Amino acid sequence: MNKRFSTLLAAALVAGGLSANAQIGGTVATELTSTPARNYMLTTTQFSTGNINNVIATETTSGTAYAKQVTASSTGVNAQLWTIKVKTVAGSNRFVLVNRENGMTLSFDPKYAIAADASGNVPAPTTADDNAYSLEAASSDTEWTWVSAPNATTELDDVVKLTNAFRTDSTMSIAVASGGYLYAYKYANSTASVTLASGSQLELQAVEPGNVYMTPADLNVLGTTDKYFTLSTNKTGLVGADQLIGRKFHAEQSNTTDAVYLRNLKADGTLDDK
Repeated sequence: MNKRFSTLLAAALVAGGLSANAQIGGTVATELTSTPARNYMLTTTQFSTGNINNVIATETTSGTAYAKQVTASSTGVNAQLWTIKVKTVAGSNRFVLVNRENGMTLSFDPKYAIAADASGNVPAPTTADDNAYSLEAASSDTEWTWVSAPNATTELDDVVKLTNAFRTDSTMSIAVASGGYLYAYKYANSTASVTLASGSQLELQAVEPGNVYMTPADLNVLGTTDKYFTLSTNKTGLVGADQLIGRKFHAEQSNTTDAVYLRNLKADGTLDDK
């Protein structure tokens, strides 16, 4: 099979078992827009250029959805993508963050948030505080105070803390625990300062992810001695899909930038000619 295959993977065809080391580049978002909806990565460290590092993603464990800090990767990328709803409340901007993979919002129920004491000390979460982590425990979408405006370019150049004034005298915010999971905590507005016993306050910056180009090493991750990958699709009626789906391919680097050659891996372990 003498075919050159663009390593910018088409949405209709997905390689099975992709390597986790395919990094994602991006650009700093200059505006947060919900019409039309745009996919963002939300990085927890300041980003300027190059590859995106730590981002937040959703994860479902035992039927409960959580948010977690992970390393940006092409593997499971939908869980790392978010759309942003911009709302105006009493003349100020509020933001609702919606996960692309499952539609969950980055929301927490204030009644389960871990409360600071009178001195502003927030105790470490215990096993009894599971709902402080759960996105599903929230009965409504949390509208976060974040940057001052969707096009506040100076603020968008850096990470910014998220807060939610769930009562006139109290505020909820988010912390990143030692294992990377996010949990909610709350404090009285009269508190001079807040100290977390576990983790640190979450700060986010919106980044627009770029194209993901796969190398042969990223693709050839199935098998032991004879390395290969396969393609699958969730689309119907694709013309020529039968020539690609269900076959074992071995990728080799092409002389063309951002492309590989695909060779059929035969049953006897040999490859067809280029």
